[in-house]
Amino acid sequence: MTLPPLYVVGIDPVTGQRYRLLLGGDLEIDGETLLLGGPNSGSKRETVTFVQNGRIGTLTRLDGSPVMNRAGSIKAVRVFRQTAGSAGSTTVDVNVNGTTIFTDQLLRPEVTAAGGADQKVEADLTDAAVTFAPGDDLSVDVDIVETGGPKELTVTLEVQYD
Repeated sequence: MTLPPLYVVGIDPVTGQRYRLLLGGDLEIDGETLLLGGPNSGSKRETVTFVQNGRIGTLTRLDGSPVMNRAGSIKAVRVFRQTAGSAGSTTVDVNVNGTTIFTDQLLRPEVTAAGGADQKVEADLTDAAVTFAPGDDLSVDVDIVETGGPKELTVTLEVQYD
């Protein structure tokens, strides 16, 4: 038996905006659909997150390597580091099947000790090879780490499916 889609609907008492939320899917406000990327969604984008809690160290395949179930491309790479080290920079690399997407290694995203705590950066993907196919795995390596014990690293990849 197939169940019909389940929606939550309502009106914001302050703004008067009407909303409709498809559970596990998209949110519609006043007739405009905001694609959220749930399994019932029409969205073709999602965020893949890699986290290193505590003290940051160099490593390959930070927080695992998800295997993609459909073709697409990486649209953005963002790095957040909470606690700064005392000198240098922390540099990450993004890979598809173990091969870097950065043809120019100088474009890998990095946060610097001089940038202080709670630093956020976004990589320049202009010259990056960013496509992936079904069955490809995505991974993040921490190639260089600031001295002085930086902590709490999060790398997010915004992906768009074909």
